Amino acid sequence: MSAEKLVSQEQVSRLLPLPLRTALTALRRELPAAAPELYLVGGTLRDLLLGREVHDIDLCVPRAAVAFARALAERAGAAFVCLDEGEDVARVVLPAGPEVDIAAFRGATVTIEQDLQLRDFTLNALALDLAAFLDGDTDRALACIDPCGAQADIAARVIRPTHEHAFAADPLRMLRAYRLAATLDCGLAPETRALVRRDFSLIVRSAGERVASELNALLLSSHASSAIQCMAEDGLLFAVIPELALGRDVSQPRAFHHLNVLEHNLEALKQAELLVARPGAFFPDCAPPLQDWLAAADAVLVLKWAALLHDVGKPAARQERQGRLTFYQHEQAGVQLVRELAQRLRWSTRHSERVCRLVALHMRPYQLLHAARSSGGLSLRACIRAVQAVDEDLPGLLLLCQADTLAGRGERRPADLEAQVAWIADRLLQVRAERVMPVQTAPPLLTGHDLMDRLGLQPGPLFKKILGAVALARMEGGIATRREALALAREMAAAANREGGA
Repeated sequence: MSAEKLVSQEQVSRLLPLPLRTALTALRRELPAAAPELYLVGGTLRDLLLGREVHDIDLCVPRAAVAFARALAERAGAAFVCLDEGEDVARVVLPAGPEVDIAAFRGATVTIEQDLQLRDFTLNALALDLAAFLDGDTDRALACIDPCGAQADIAARVIRPTHEHAFAADPLRMLRAYRLAATLDCGLAPETRALVRRDFSLIVRSAGERVASELNALLLSSHASSAIQCMAEDGLLFAVIPELALGRDVSQPRAFHHLNVLEHNLEALKQAELLVARPGAFFPDCAPPLQDWLAAADAVLVLKWAALLHDVGKPAARQERQGRLTFYQHEQAGVQLVRELAQRLRWSTRHSERVCRLVALHMRPYQLLHAARSSGGLSLRACIRAVQAVDEDLPGLLLLCQADTLAGRGERRPADLEAQVAWIADRLLQVRAERVMPVQTAPPLLTGHDLMDRLGLQPGPLFKKILGAVALARMEGGIATRREALALAREMAAAANREGGA
């Protein structure tokens, strides 16, 4: 057992809020049998040694963790949450401060050293005995309990399982390895990757929600693309997202692409990651609205999922026509695959719809560019339609399009394509700000009640068509008053009536 690393009393004092220290000290005095030993463990201690900000506190007791947590919550005036009574794990939520998770020794272990040896990775297999600290012995530093060589691996920034069967015991640990590599900026030990290659098929045992949680945390890191690349090399990526595996051997026309479909999806994720960090680098004239969008909840996650999956439908849509490879309607094929993935990973409806919308529309900016080249300009109506189609996630679509552009290199690819995407982005964001948003946020000129009361129409598909046309005409500047809106509605109702559509 190694105990060379010392943690100062001051570090522990800063980590444990005074109300928590007071409650823990009181409990140890009042209920000595309930907490003969008390340890600070796991990720809390790891992050403390790495100099990272600690968000949560992990404590460990030999037994009766749920009862101890309940007593601690009562003493500290905090909320108590039983996380898993069978595994003897509970949480204490302080009124102001970090969450405190308390667990008992694992399985049949009877010492903290035995417990640590059953944890997932060596850098999490650390403990600090809090007894001396809480009992008022403030004259000495505290030694880490380290039976697995955690401190050496923390210093080397390497992720290594505590034992050969760690992944078989809980297959989700494989995903956690890559997530920790991404979030802690660490590398995977060669034996870690070898064990993943051996055991990756076991990941199907893990619940979809747990898989999604690890993948989301990984994607939110600034090193997600390199971790995902390693997952692909080791086979784990295709065990959790088999849809991506379909693109491994699907080549693309060399005129616009230098990578196969899988490689292109992975490269698009890498470029999206760079755009998240520096959106102004490729959008010099419209970076602020992109930054605002990226700062909103879940926006980065939506963008990175969309980048990784944007061309996932190409293998299903691939056709060869007169010696040419085509992928017509691959966006729609991709949306279907993303919906299946979303169901498997138990995504929320909102998250699923946002990612699907970006995948479905990721070609729209290119289509607008093509129209602008063909006609010598870009119509206001086409811009409004595009803005309306993607709605709140227009900035995300533009970032995705640029990531897609940066991920493609081909013989006939325009050298200034990134600048062209930036131009279309500037135009669409301007239309949204000056034309679409003012109408969307203003009181409507007409409502469904007006169509019933003034025009005698009955609710149905024509309602939506008329109200949409009124809003579009208002955005284009063709109408501005209620009277003009009613006139347009009457004209459309009459036309529908003549065609037998009313």
